[in-house]
Amino acid sequence: PRIQPRMPRFVALLLASFVAGVAGLVTEGSRAAVHATQSDEEDLSVNIEAEVFDAEQHLSKASAAILEVVAQAHDAADAAPKASRRPHHRSKPQQTWRQQLLKQHRTLQKLLSKLKKDGNKIKLMDARRKAQAKRYVDGLTQSLQSEQKILKDTNLTASQRAIVENRTRSIEEEIKFWSRSQEQQQGKVHSDLKATNGLMSGTKAVIEAYEAFMAGDKLTPDQAKQLKQWSHVLPRAPKTPATHHAPPPAADLKASIVKLRPPAAQLNNNK
Repeated sequence: PRIQPRMPRFVALLLASFVAGVAGLVTEGSRAAVHATQSDEEDLSVNIEAEVFDAEQHLSKASAAILEVVAQAHDAADAAPKASRRPHHRSKPQQTWRQQLLKQHRTLQKLLSKLKKDGNKIKLMDARRKAQAKRYVDGLTQSLQSEQKILKDTNLTASQRAIVENRTRSIEEEIKFWSRSQEQQQGKVHSDLKATNGLMSGTKAVIEAYEAFMAGDKLTPDQAKQLKQWSHVLPRAPKTPATHHAPPPAADLKASIVKLRPPAAQLNNNK
């Protein structure tokens, strides 16, 4: 049988090192993309906090306004002569009250639309960051595998092995760092979505109460309870926008492209 020529060890070593270097360069680009998206998410999170503050103010004001109108309507009904009352008649709000309620109703609808857009932005940006982070970690894993393959070479000198081991540890630390970073970022996303969804639910409930009352219906006990709760909400002041801080320096993956050349004497022996 024909014997296939074996690739010299130093050639295999150089090839593995080159593959690791290419993977490192690709990974660096993925890392920059993830960091850029996370910075955008931080900006969005700050904006969400400010909008949550405004939304809570609007809901509190709108709830207090309709409760005041309901109370005035009840007082007016109690003060009216008994002969003029119609027990089974649904009396719609007076014109002045109606104008006030319509104005608040339009504000609430705009608020609900804005909250929906914010929720969609959070989800889209979260999906983009996850995809970029996966590409980045996949690139790190590929680089780590390449370095581990180089370490299996028994002809590495002590200095060469030390260099590869140092790169391997750096890549492993980078993978751990980004895993923790993604968990923390996911916690922020969950918090923003929870706040946005909670406000959307509250806004819908207040809008329904407005529409029912303006149609001449009485507020249900649950609607009255929710309105009272929202009318006493004290909006939380938004945080001051934080300065973006870059993550710790990444593993020096570009160094992987530096070819590990065996000593001259070893090269001559392998020829």
